[in-house]
Amino acid sequence: MSQNCNTIVTLPQEQYDAKAALAKSASAALLGAMSDAFRAAEVIDSGTVVERAAVYLTSATAKVDVASSALVRNEEILNLAPVESEALSWLRGLDFERLYADGVMSGAIQGNAGQWTELVEINSSQGYMGATRALRSKLSRLRDRMVSLASDVRGTLPQSNVQGNLVSLITELGNIGAFAQMVAYLNRIQPMDSRWSQPVMASSQA
Repeated sequence: MSQNCNTIVTLPQEQYDAKAALAKSASAALLGAMSDAFRAAEVIDSGTVVERAAVYLTSATAKVDVASSALVRNEEILNLAPVESEALSWLRGLDFERLYADGVMSGAIQGNAGQWTELVEINSSQGYMGATRALRSKLSRLRDRMVSLASDVRGTLPQSNVQGNLVSLITELGNIGAFAQMVAYLNRIQPMDSRWSQPVMASSQA
């Protein structure tokens, strides 16, 4: 799920294939984690066998670990080859406002302006590897919350508190999913495609 990197770095075909497989693995794992989190919420809402919620949260945590491992391996692959300065300039010059509008209109990404703004800021400040690192950081924090909430479910924290924390966790997981979807969307753009570059303003004549 690394940003704009399918062909922007020169790699053997087997590395491109491995990168694509890792992206699919991470996406599937995130979807699975979301499913487990919703199941945990259903169990808690029902008030029956609440301990089962901890089982679902533990399963969700394991899936987050799978996604995180895929991102680590993905970054290792990207580090195998440098990116040309021309390509970096192209990345910095992308018309993100137009990309967002087109992505939402086509259904390629969710309408989540907050996550998109964060992605644009990361692209500007951290470069083409920033999105992958940001995802890893988000997943690490999410994992800590999942482990803590699973412990709360097994402990003595009031059910109302657990419910509120779980709703918050599901919201965070949804935001991470939206962010990952946006990264994947940018990743599908053909590198050096001038259609998505910001328009160059003509100089005014004296």
